[in-house]
Amino acid sequence: MVPSSDAYLEERKAEILNAARAVFIRHGFERATMQDIATEVGISPGAIYRYFPSKDDLITVVCAAAGAAEMRAFEERREGQSALELLIEGGREVWEGLLDAEALDTARMNLEATVAAMRHPETIGEPLREEMNGIREHIAEVVHLAQAEGSIDPELDAAALGSLLLSLTLGTQMLMVQMSGDVDADAIWQLTTRMVRGLGPEELQGLTPGKAKQ
Repeated sequence: MVPSSDAYLEERKAEILNAARAVFIRHGFERATMQDIATEVGISPGAIYRYFPSKDDLITVVCAAAGAAEMRAFEERREGQSALELLIEGGREVWEGLLDAEALDTARMNLEATVAAMRHPETIGEPLREEMNGIREHIAEVVHLAQAEGSIDPELDAAALGSLLLSLTLGTQMLMVQMSGDVDADAIWQLTTRMVRGLGPEELQGLTPGKAKQ
């Protein structure tokens, strides 16, 4: 069966994005060229420009794809699942990405994205800021739901908590690069989970430090 034109275009686009991600991880955003990416896919550089006008566009889309995966982790709420459980389970799914075989590659790419955003504030920096802000707001929405349920103190700043959780993830990724993976990400996640579970009104009002519920 011959694939439809739209299906073929989407398949080729996905191949280019996967190749670009591999090349960006291997060479970095600055050193990577469209020729490198074309060679990785097995096509001409001109063919890439039919899908992406520039390398900056490729960088933006590759980074956005990673952000979209993180946002999906906080969207699939199971029946009967509380917002607090969604927050923790979504975080666990994202955090597991720090522990898989490609964890260091993902961390390197995110670090490259940060540097590229500073060097190219308009073409890369602005889209990346929008992407990060979208993830933060998405987490904050789940926090608001948890506050409405009463599982998180309603007096807490939901946006600030979203920023904190996002920074914990990005900060751990950076440490993994700087320390060549010699970071116990799982232990950090366990501490983060305890912290989030300790934000409920009951814990804040009735428990003393070191007496959190198990």
